[in-house]
Amino acid sequence: MHLHRSFLPLLVAVLLFIPVHSLSAPLPAIDVTQAEFDFGEVFQGEKVAHVFSFANSGDAPLLIDRVKSSCGCTAALLSSKEIAPGESGTIKATF
Repeated sequence: MHLHRSFLPLLVAVLLFIPVHSLSAPLPAIDVTQAEFDFGEVFQGEKVAHVFSFANSGDAPLLIDRVKSSCGCTAALLSSKEIAPGESGTIKATF
């Protein structure tokens, strides 16, 4: 029993010096350059569009399951459902 008690503090000390990032899984991170866009005054029946850009600044693929607009009058078209680390993507919004 005496051997186990002296080994525990050494084990705890070694675990404290392991970098936290080596214990966690790689994660994607999304960076959006422009989160909002004002279309201004739009007349009924007129179509306007804007392209939103984003990038994956993480160290794992960014998987986008779906893109949803806030109303039925806006369509959103995603450039790709999977964005590799360091790559960019776009969402084209048409109102």
